[in-house]
Amino acid sequence: MFSRLQQLWQQNLHAVRQPGSFTRNLAVTFSGSAMVTVIGFLLTPVMTRIYQPEAYGLFALFGFAISNIALVATLVYPAAFVLPRERPDFLALVQLSLLLATVTLVLSSVGVGIWADELMGWLHAEKLGRWFYLVPLLGFVVSLNGIMASWYLRTKEFGKRVKVDIATNLAGRGLTIGYGLLTGGVPTGLLMGDIFGKLVNFGGLLSGGMYNSLGELWRTFSWARIKALAYEYREYPFFQLPTSYIGIIAAQAPILILTTKFDAGVAGLLAFCAGVIELPSTLMGNAIGPVFLQKASETDLEHPERVPGMVLDLYYKLFYVGLLPFTFLTVFSDVLFRVVFSSRWEEAGIYASYIAYLYLFRLTSSATAPIFAIRRRQNMFLIVVIIASAAKVGGLALGTLVFDSARLGILLMSVGGTVVMFLFDMYLLRLLRVAVLPVIGRVVVLSAVALVLMYSLRFGLEAYWPLFRPRVAGLLF
Repeated sequence: MFSRLQQLWQQNLHAVRQPGSFTRNLAVTFSGSAMVTVIGFLLTPVMTRIYQPEAYGLFALFGFAISNIALVATLVYPAAFVLPRERPDFLALVQLSLLLATVTLVLSSVGVGIWADELMGWLHAEKLGRWFYLVPLLGFVVSLNGIMASWYLRTKEFGKRVKVDIATNLAGRGLTIGYGLLTGGVPTGLLMGDIFGKLVNFGGLLSGGMYNSLGELWRTFSWARIKALAYEYREYPFFQLPTSYIGIIAAQAPILILTTKFDAGVAGLLAFCAGVIELPSTLMGNAIGPVFLQKASETDLEHPERVPGMVLDLYYKLFYVGLLPFTFLTVFSDVLFRVVFSSRWEEAGIYASYIAYLYLFRLTSSATAPIFAIRRRQNMFLIVVIIASAAKVGGLALGTLVFDSARLGILLMSVGGTVVMFLFDMYLLRLLRVAVLPVIGRVVVLSAVALVLMYSLRFGLEAYWPLFRPRVAGLLF
């Protein structure tokens, strides 16, 4: 047993030392994501003592407007950067993405200049005021950041990407905290920190690979090749774009619904708890997703028969790693948020307990989602996202608009999204000719056991330690 573990350790250590290996790339991205997550956990409690829930609601609306423009800007062509075998084809996709982003900047600037008041009214974002006029420019910056990040993925320069992510996180949160302390928590501090972080991200990414290739991009410019590549990868604007856009709408719909039905404070509580829950999910998803996509793309070209085993192995690993942390959040989030972020965020902790398992299965989908792109089945992925989004938004609307309960709406949203996501993961595994009944059995049984053990621990602690007794009345209403 000991010799087997020693051999496994030596094999992994050797793989980590191999430049360009999957294990090394994974280790680099995981360490960077871990650093970003640690920074978030350390600095978020400081931010929650400076800014009110309403500020997070306003910040979420600002991000919603920017993400809409950034997504449409490139028609999602950067997602295809890893697929072309020849460098001229890859460069043509980059050129196409840059052209589309520039055109979108011009059109969105004109649109915001003419219809700013109407757009802010539709988004219930009147409090953004003049900040709203920055949305087109920031959408352009975010789209350029996406192009350059996909460039790094293509060239396997994961180390540079990690350094930029850490610097971006530190810069944005640092300015947010500093400005908030100086101004007494003015909501615009969150906006300024976010803007500064995006600019730092842009500068860091530009100073790497793409900056050194600007001359090559200019010399190889060819309208004929650009049009040919735009047509070859047409499934990205036709299927991947609506898929991503529906995903963004589904993610932001709760903010719009809660702001309309209740107020920005309730929306801010949900936006904040989702951001906290995303930290561990992002740690694993950002570390594994890009590396796995690149590796799976290579494997599918050379040894496609190995792909099902890779997907199932990664699916199990992600589930095992995420099961206990997300189960802990399901059971203890109200206490965790009260102690770490202050008592005014305990309601956000209750929301977090409802959505934790949704993020667990969003994490496991990091193993299955890349297969849609690799096998060029974006049309199927579009169907998946439409159904999952309808389940989440429909559940939220039923709870909030019909039963007038934000808690019930968030719970129904999470249950609907979790069930649909899990079923489609199993469907995809079945398409890869993986036996899904053992997978279903293992996931359901282990989830049930984890919940029973964690709730037993919670009830035992409540009996002897008042800290663990809920202080916000009720569980749903």
